Amino acid sequence: METIPWTIELGLSQTELTELIGLGVAIILFEGGMDLKLGEVRRVGHGVGRLTILGPPLAWIFDALAAHFIAGLSWPVAWVLGAILVVSGPTVILPGAFPFSRPTE
Repeated sequence: METIPWTIELGLSQTELTELIGLGVAIILFEGGMDLKLGEVRRVGHGVGRLTILGPPLAWIFDALAAHFIAGLSWPVAWVLGAILVVSGPTVILPGAFPFSRPTE
């Protein structure tokens, strides 16, 4: 297999790498669950529900439509791009783009 310049070769098979990624995700979710305060979830549950149930599917659809009709991508590629844009949207990108800005109260 050809190596890509400026990458690190881990020497793991695809199965081993998949298991390692799964373990990392499990640790992140476990740590997040330990800090979860159920009272706060109940207090803001309605808004969180709207954001997580309604927002991502609509964003996926509109992103795919824009990719197909504006950028001229085929439907399969447009749907994949829409899915990528949903999970890497402003909530992921903006904190990295502005690491020192803090919201004021």
